[in-house]
Amino acid sequence: MRLVRAARSQYAASGYTRIFADLPGERPPRSLHLPGFSPSRPDLTGRDPANRLLVVEVETCDTLDLEETARQWQLFRAYADSCGGEFHLVVPEECRDRATEILDRLSLRVDRLLSFPLAEA
Repeated sequence: MRLVRAARSQYAASGYTRIFADLPGERPPRSLHLPGFSPSRPDLTGRDPANRLLVVEVETCDTLDLEETARQWQLFRAYADSCGGEFHLVVPEECRDRATEILDRLSLRVDRLLSFPLAEA
């Protein structure tokens, strides 16, 4: 939850609008649906200053290697591509290298990989 809050704050400070986050007291993002994928809800969505969709998924070091995580990333990448948006991934700083390795293994592109130290996030 701290990583979702940190990401939300950074996007808001960077001029993103219509931010929906999976946080207590906030309106959560809607589930994303595409043929061939199981529906899934990202941790955060918003709009950049050019009004392009932003899809953000936040992972912990413990969730990086899960099959479900890979399926979500594939859906979120495909969904962002289908509407001219961006897919961003947020991870703790200490597992950024592992996240990059997994993305490479999956041949999956993220438009931005953000990392925060857990102590600050």
